[in-house]
Amino acid sequence: MSPKGIAPHPALPADRLRALSERHGPSLFRRLATNPNCDPDLLHHTARNATARRTYRAVAEHPNLPVEVMERLIAAYSHDG
Repeated sequence: MSPKGIAPHPALPADRLRALSERHGPSLFRRLATNPNCDPDLLHHTARNATARRTYRAVAEHPNLPVEVMERLIAAYSHDG
Protein backbone atom coordinates (compact mmCIF):
# COMPACT_ATOMS: atom_id res chain seq x y z
CA MET A 1 0.00 0.00 0.00
CA SER A 2 1.23 3.51 -0.82
CA PRO A 3 1.90 6.16 1.85
CA LYS A 4 -1.19 8.05 0.64
CA GLY A 5 -3.28 4.96 1.35
CA ILE A 6 -1.69 4.32 4.74
CA ALA A 7 -1.69 7.90 6.12
CA PRO A 8 -5.40 8.22 6.92
CA HIS A 9 -5.72 4.72 8.43
CA PRO A 10 -7.10 5.08 11.98
CA ALA A 11 -4.91 2.28 13.38
CA LEU A 12 -1.72 4.19 12.52
CA PRO A 13 -0.14 5.61 15.69
CA ALA A 14 1.04 9.23 16.00
CA ASP A 15 4.75 8.31 15.82
CA ARG A 16 4.23 6.63 12.43
CA LEU A 17 2.30 9.67 11.21
CA ARG A 18 5.22 11.88 12.18
CA ALA A 19 7.67 9.56 10.38
CA LEU A 20 5.52 9.65 7.23
CA SER A 21 5.40 13.44 7.45
CA GLU A 22 9.17 13.70 7.72
CA ARG A 23 9.76 11.28 4.88
CA HIS A 24 7.14 12.46 2.37
CA GLY A 25 6.58 16.11 3.28
CA PRO A 26 3.75 18.33 2.00
CA SER A 27 2.55 15.83 -0.60
CA LEU A 28 1.18 13.72 2.25
CA PHE A 29 0.07 16.43 4.69
CA ARG A 30 -3.62 16.50 3.71
CA ARG A 31 -4.01 12.76 4.21
CA LEU A 32 -2.11 12.85 7.51
CA ALA A 33 -4.42 15.62 8.73
CA THR A 34 -7.44 13.38 8.17
CA ASN A 35 -6.07 10.72 10.51
CA PRO A 36 -7.82 10.75 13.92
CA ASN A 37 -4.46 10.07 15.63
CA CYS A 38 -2.81 13.18 14.22
CA ASP A 39 -1.64 15.03 17.32
CA PRO A 40 -1.72 18.83 17.84
CA ASP A 41 2.02 19.23 17.22
CA LEU A 42 1.84 17.45 13.87
CA LEU A 43 -1.25 19.45 12.89
CA HIS A 44 0.64 22.63 13.73
CA HIS A 45 3.63 21.51 11.66
CA THR A 46 1.33 20.55 8.79
CA ALA A 47 -0.50 23.90 8.82
CA ARG A 48 2.76 25.83 8.99
CA ASN A 49 4.34 23.95 6.07
CA ALA A 50 1.34 23.15 3.88
CA THR A 51 1.43 24.07 0.20
CA ALA A 52 -2.20 23.40 -0.75
CA ARG A 53 -5.54 24.84 0.38
CA ARG A 54 -7.02 21.35 0.70
CA THR A 55 -4.43 20.65 3.37
CA TYR A 56 -5.44 23.74 5.34
CA ARG A 57 -9.07 22.61 5.15
CA ALA A 58 -8.19 19.12 6.45
CA VAL A 59 -6.19 20.63 9.31
CA ALA A 60 -9.01 23.06 10.17
CA GLU A 61 -11.53 20.22 10.36
CA HIS A 62 -9.45 18.06 12.71
CA PRO A 63 -10.80 17.82 16.29
CA ASN A 64 -7.26 17.90 17.78
CA LEU A 65 -6.45 21.28 16.21
CA PRO A 66 -5.19 23.78 18.80
CA VAL A 67 -7.05 27.10 18.90
CA GLU A 68 -3.90 29.10 18.11
CA VAL A 69 -3.36 27.14 14.90
CA MET A 70 -6.98 27.73 13.89
CA GLU A 71 -6.49 31.46 14.52
CA ARG A 72 -3.46 31.45 12.19
CA LEU A 73 -5.44 29.69 9.48
CA ILE A 74 -8.24 32.25 9.80
CA ALA A 75 -5.75 35.12 9.60
CA ALA A 76 -4.10 33.61 6.52
CA TYR A 77 -7.43 33.19 4.73
CA SER A 78 -8.69 36.64 5.68
CA HIS A 79 -5.78 38.20 3.74
CA ASP A 80 -6.29 35.91 0.75
CA GLY A 81 -9.09 37.91 -0.80
